[in-house]
Amino acid sequence: MKSIGIVGFGNMGEAMVQGLRQRNPDIQVRFAEKFPAQAKKAVETYGAIDCTKNLSDLVNNVEILVLAIKPQDLVSLGVGLKPLLGQTPIISILAGKTIESVIQATGATTVARFMPSLAASVQKALVGVSFSDSAGSEFRELAFDVAQSIGTALEVQESLMSAVTGVSGSGIAFAFAYLQAMALAGTKVGIPYNSSLSVAMDVMEGAISMIRSTTTNPVEYISRVCSPAGTTIEGITELEKHGFSYSLIAAVEAATRRSTELES
Repeated sequence: MKSIGIVGFGNMGEAMVQGLRQRNPDIQVRFAEKFPAQAKKAVETYGAIDCTKNLSDLVNNVEILVLAIKPQDLVSLGVGLKPLLGQTPIISILAGKTIESVIQATGATTVARFMPSLAASVQKALVGVSFSDSAGSEFRELAFDVAQSIGTALEVQESLMSAVTGVSGSGIAFAFAYLQAMALAGTKVGIPYNSSLSVAMDVMEGAISMIRSTTTNPVEYISRVCSPAGTTIEGITELEKHGFSYSLIAAVEAATRRSTELES
């Protein structure tokens, strides 16, 4: 991919440019951004071309146009894009906006919908990807390249996008909540907070590395650590007594349900 356009140069738009430039330093970036400070940053830090006052120049000179605006701004943006868009395909990262709603608002013929997480800022997001029926192999390849610039791409049916939100988009907050609880727990039993948080992060990274390096699932590893009448089974018993698994499952279900309610 030689060129990409981005409408909205906020955190997610910037994360994409950072990731794409790491993979392809020569990619040309054009953008539109209503906030002057962000536009200045795009130009000065990334050498991007400011097309805020000329959407035609933006649309006509890129292979893909990324919509990284607030969802509530889609309709007003679409008014300006519709007469210009032509065959330029769109990647939408607008939370709660279906592929069909993007097509209706912009007049796009081909759309990919992304659901990333906050970890896009460090190129570690799980990115759910869905495509319109018109998406061909070339566009799919380009879209996956963009998704992989901010993490790992996972193609899903659009009907599962709310589930991806629950497990990944919202789930990263549940992971932060777990780490905070572990850090506080360590502090309660005598480890200073900063050291306790560092321990909790190292434990989590170690657990993830073990699972990634084998085909063993978490249940098997838990059973290995839980020796009879030992310390770990005591702790696991307390977790389940207070609804650890149930609470996490309920949290993901609630986030998924709310995501579905917000879709349009």
